[in-house]
Amino acid sequence: MPGTPREPPRPRGEGRPWPAAEQGRGRSDDRGESNPQNEWVREQNELWRELAGSTITGWSGLDWNVGVEDEDAERSFLDETDPFRQLCALRIHRDGGSPIGFGSYQNGHAFGLSLFVSDGSDMAGDQWSRESNLRDLPVGPVERLEVHLDDRPRSELDVIEALITIGGRSVLVVAAEVYAEFSAEQSPAYRWADESLFVFADPANADQIPWAGERQFVAREISAGEGDALGGTVSPT
Repeated sequence: MPGTPREPPRPRGEGRPWPAAEQGRGRSDDRGESNPQNEWVREQNELWRELAGSTITGWSGLDWNVGVEDEDAERSFLDETDPFRQLCALRIHRDGGSPIGFGSYQNGHAFGLSLFVSDGSDMAGDQWSRESNLRDLPVGPVERLEVHLDDRPRSELDVIEALITIGGRSVLVVAAEVYAEFSAEQSPAYRWADESLFVFADPANADQIPWAGERQFVAREISAGEGDALGGTVSPT
C-alpha cells in the first residue's frame, strides 16, 4: 500500500481461512486440545448463517481515503456518485440482533472477508476516514446470501466477496483496495482480495472495474438453517 502503513480499526482472523479449514472445524487436535483455527472457522460459519437469516434495518461505515497516505496530501473519498465506495469499516444493523461488522483477515498474499459482532469500537475512525453515507442501500429481510471464494491458481478458497439480496436489490461487498496514483501519468490500481472493503450498490459495476490481476471465484449460497454454512453447491464464475 502506498504511503504510511496503517492498522484498520477492524478485527482480523488468525491462522488459515475458514473455507479451507471447514472440514476440521470444532474438533480437538491429537493432544485433545481445542484448535483456535477450528474455533474461528466455527464462529465464522455461525455468523454467516446469522446474516443469511437477518432482517437488515440499516447500514453504517467509515469511508477510507483513496489518496496517498501522507500528512501533506489532501484526503480524497469516493461517494454514491462513484461505481463503489471504499470503506475501512462496515456495520449491518439488524432487527432483534446485535450489529454484524465486516472485517478482513490476511492469508498469505490474499485478504478475505470476515464477520464479527460489532460493539461499535470498529467505528472509531481516524484522520484518514470519515462517516459513510449508506442511506441508499436496501433494508429488509435478507432474501439470498452468496459468498464468492477465491478460485485463482494456488488460492485457498478465501471468502473475497459477499452478495446480499434484499427486496430484489443486491449489494456486493468485496475485500479490495484502491492503490492511488503516484504521478499524473499513472492511474490508480484496483486490487482484488486486498484489505479494504469495496461496497457496490450495483454489483454489475464490479465487472467494469479494471482489476489489477485476476478476479476469479466460485459462488456458494449460504443458508440460515442448520448444517455447514458452505455446504451448498459450488458454481464456477
